Amino acid sequence: HDHPVLGRLRYMATPMAIIDLMAVLPLFLGMLTSVDLRFLRLIRLLKLLRYSAALDTLKDVIKSERRVLISAGIVMLVLLVTMSSIMYYIERDEQPVAFGSIPSAMWWGIVTLATVGYGDVVPHTDFGKLMGGFTVVMGLCMFALPAGILASAFAQEMKKRDFVITWTMVAKVPLFADLNASTIADIAGLFASKVAVPGERLVRKGDPADAMFMIVSGEVEVDVAPHPKRLKTGDFFGEIALVAKTDRTATVRAVSSCQLLVLQVEDFERLLEDHPSLMQRIHDEAEKRLAEIGMDISSRA
Repeated sequence: HDHPVLGRLRYMATPMAIIDLMAVLPLFLGMLTSVDLRFLRLIRLLKLLRYSAALDTLKDVIKSERRVLISAGIVMLVLLVTMSSIMYYIERDEQPVAFGSIPSAMWWGIVTLATVGYGDVVPHTDFGKLMGGFTVVMGLCMFALPAGILASAFAQEMKKRDFVITWTMVAKVPLFADLNASTIADIAGLFASKVAVPGERLVRKGDPADAMFMIVSGEVEVDVAPHPKRLKTGDFFGEIALVAKTDRTATVRAVSSCQLLVLQVEDFERLLEDHPSLMQRIHDEAEKRLAEIGMDISSRA
């Protein structure tokens, strides 16, 4: 905030600031009153929201879908009032205490729509039982609606965040440094991210070629003669077997913890078709590496 006073006042109105206030309030109020307010200390658990990425994502999902959730809530409220009113007219003569008014009947409506079924208030008439069964079915449908909305939105939010992470990782690879943002976005959809631990074998010599790897961070070792070769951030490997259409020519292991981008063979072929300039750069690098180990790409293709 530009203004120091207004900035502080705005922060005081944020949910996190209010949680902080409620967490420490019992300490100061205990000096002024005899009321036991220690139960307010439970609010401190809400401070975990700051450190949980999943809860932060859930908060964003609820915020983005608030209009749909409010609409679903209104529909559920209308259904509650409607079914409670119908049961009031059906059961009021048979059970004047439990169904003496529409607000009284709404307790039954809430319990039935939520499919909890405490059993303290149940319809006695045949028509009331029929409406009770219908209310249970409607409750199952309506209470599943917000859950479905949240689950779908949560999955979309996670997919969006994964895409942003992948886009950022792809943009860091020097091979794609000259591409614009929209092209990188198209390419990012082809890659899958992978984390490798030190010592993990990523490629084994002689295995069929199924993917190409790009190093976003970390270091790997390629077991080639006469001396193993180290590849670092920005390098790629696994392209030789894909370009030459042959088996793996060397074993590759992770030297340190690595973040990798994996491109499957089908997506690799699609990438080269859509971006001929990349095909030439990858082809040149494959030729260079094959020459280092005494092989020719034209004879392997």
